[in-house]
Amino acid sequence: MSRLIAVSGKGGVGKTLYSIALTKSLREQGKEAYYINFENQNIPNCFKNNEHIVLSTAGSTSEYITKKLGSKTISNWITDTKFFKAVYGLLPGLSHMIMLGHILDILEKSPHKIIILDSPASGHFISVLSIPNQFKKILKLGAIANDIDRMMALMTNPGFFNIKLLTIPTSLAVQETKETVEQIEKLQFPKPEIILNNSLENIFKSLENPPPFLIQKIENENKLLGTHNFKKIIPYIVSLEPKEIIEKISGQLNE
Repeated sequence: MSRLIAVSGKGGVGKTLYSIALTKSLREQGKEAYYINFENQNIPNCFKNNEHIVLSTAGSTSEYITKKLGSKTISNWITDTKFFKAVYGLLPGLSHMIMLGHILDILEKSPHKIIILDSPASGHFISVLSIPNQFKKILKLGAIANDIDRMMALMTNPGFFNIKLLTIPTSLAVQETKETVEQIEKLQFPKPEIILNNSLENIFKSLENPPPFLIQKIENENKLLGTHNFKKIIPYIVSLEPKEIIEKISGQLNE
């Protein structure tokens, strides 16, 4: 079982609800799974706090500097200087790299924990994955370079790191997802699993006389199913309640 599972995909494909449902599913299987939202936004109120680890880029950075210098006071002084804030602003990727390192520290200290990382949309996510190697080329040697080596050793291990890319049943969305898979593999990370979300097949079967637009959509979906290998197919759920959607997706994942 992978220890760090990152969920990404195009905007609007259901990453957050799927990530929470996956956390719930793993917990129901007896796993010590926790959810982290990379941006700490749009988390449904129904989610239990004891299943959610709240991290921030600022907090992770402060903790990292404290760890390296051995002083919280000095760390606070450095992060409060105008120079540090200016450098930090010019290198937004640095904060994401440090936050990833913080997550890996949590996992190394607690060998039974599994973290589900609700990641940014695929384009931004690829940028986040490329950051460690970019900094390694700049720094080459030193403490931070050693930390990057440790990070990459874990995240290029398919037994430790797993990426799930959500897509929806349209040709354009699936093609963009396949291109994202290729980009991630070029960065030497484990090959992502493609999850088809919002499958219309269950809706189609429940209607005696489906409208023409739905017939066309299901025909397009069937073509995709015949030409692509999806790791999992999640049916479209007719509900406006996040709690109900999470429970139904979790039930699908437990099957």
